[in-house]
Amino acid sequence: MTRLFLVVVLSGAIAFQTMAHNAKIATYTLRDTGAGWFIEMNFAQAAVDAQMLKMHDKEVLSKMNKDDYKKSFLKYLTENIHLRVDGKKIKFVSGGILLGSHQTDVKYILPEISGHPQNMSVYLPMFEHIYNQTNLFRIYRGGDKFSKFFLSTDNDFSANLKFTGQGIISVNKAPSNNLALISGVVVLLFLVLVAVVLIKNRLKNAQLGKA
Repeated sequence: MTRLFLVVVLSGAIAFQTMAHNAKIATYTLRDTGAGWFIEMNFAQAAVDAQMLKMHDKEVLSKMNKDDYKKSFLKYLTENIHLRVDGKKIKFVSGGILLGSHQTDVKYILPEISGHPQNMSVYLPMFEHIYNQTNLFRIYRGGDKFSKFFLSTDNDFSANLKFTGQGIISVNKAPSNNLALISGVVVLLFLVLVAVVLIKNRLKNAQLGKA
């Protein structure tokens, strides 16, 4: 049954490829078919090639055959896509990849996701080295509506999601920004130091005036 489902999924045409050729936007669409879940991912070929060049020496990459190229990219992908549903880490095992001249498409069947998930956490640091990279994570459960979540450096490429009767909502905390926090502390300490110096000078001047 799983093998038949895999053949159907991988042989079907991939829809919803808007923005796919934009190297700074990758889409990840998690679909509930009613009989099981699968995820389809669309990447601009330029982004894939740039990542592969980052991982491999140019000469090594030029000698790499198509199968090894696919294996290397899938290894990178499975190490950088983290999905946890109701506390369970989801494994990416049964899938396939299609390289194109402008776009690379990947699909995986995810039998470990139950028919009625309650909570989901997503962490997708894919292509994080690309300036202004956005990973668009979407969930489709029938009808004509997608739940969309934009993952970027603004939210550490992560989202915590909750499935409710009104839809899927993000329950993310405000993203941490260590640089902003450190800057704020430095500014605060500087202001405190200035205040202390001013107070000491005023006290000193007051004492001199009395003398």
